[in-house]
Amino acid sequence: MKRSFSDEDAWMDNLLKEDPEYKLSDDFADKLITKIDAVESVRQSVYEFLIIVGLFVVILGTFLVTYYFFKNDDFIALSSILDNSYTLSIAVIALFILFADKVLLSVLSQLKRL
Repeated sequence: MKRSFSDEDAWMDNLLKEDPEYKLSDDFADKLITKIDAVESVRQSVYEFLIIVGLFVVILGTFLVTYYFFKNDDFIALSSILDNSYTLSIAVIALFILFADKVLLSVLSQLKRL
């Protein structure tokens, strides 16, 4: 089954044969690859950070559920330790340090390269 040569096909054929009206710089591909590499590197760093945080939450949750199952009477004392403001402050500082190490350093090094 042969297609007929329509006006759209002729127009597209002419467009593909013409020279473009713009020129790309000689290092266009290198700049594009550098930018794509920077974006992918930051995405990978954020992904690693989220995996580490998720793993920590799963391990902590497993510990708490197991502790609650075996030592139900002492669980209230453990939960009071976890609920105080010092534990929250330490956790926020630790998360910020981990975020700075995994994500911010990667972002800043990528910006320095660009």
